[in-house]
Amino acid sequence: MLAQVLLRSPPPPNAPRTPSLGSLGLHLLSSAASLNDTLAIIRLASNVLKVSSSTPNMSLEGEAHMRNLRRLSNDGVVEATILLAQVYTQRGQIEAAIPFWERASEAGSGYACSELGKIYLQRPDHEHKAKSAFQKGVELCT
Repeated sequence: MLAQVLLRSPPPPNAPRTPSLGSLGLHLLSSAASLNDTLAIIRLASNVLKVSSSTPNMSLEGEAHMRNLRRLSNDGVVEATILLAQVYTQRGQIEAAIPFWERASEAGSGYACSELGKIYLQRPDHEHKAKSAFQKGVELCT
């Protein structure tokens, strides 16, 4: 709930437009996450993991966010599943990403179907899986 308020609140007048949450936003988001606000946990993890995705070794903070995302993914939160798949994909850990793309696809994410299809297209003898993933994505979007 708190995260939804934070994400929907308009910026103050004359505020610079920046993708950064700022220290106050991060503090409020952290507080909401500590209260198990699902959206806050995902948004905070996304913010931290985007910063750390360029480094080869994940920080302890990043690992903690990955654990939180795995827990939410196991609870059926598709947004957490997609974020996990994205992080693994960005890090070049495609084998680790595939089960999360598949889970999100099975949960009805057209985006996940598309990403899964792209991965399968890069693999020999997986054209049928790619076609199936793309077809499912189209069905979900129509």
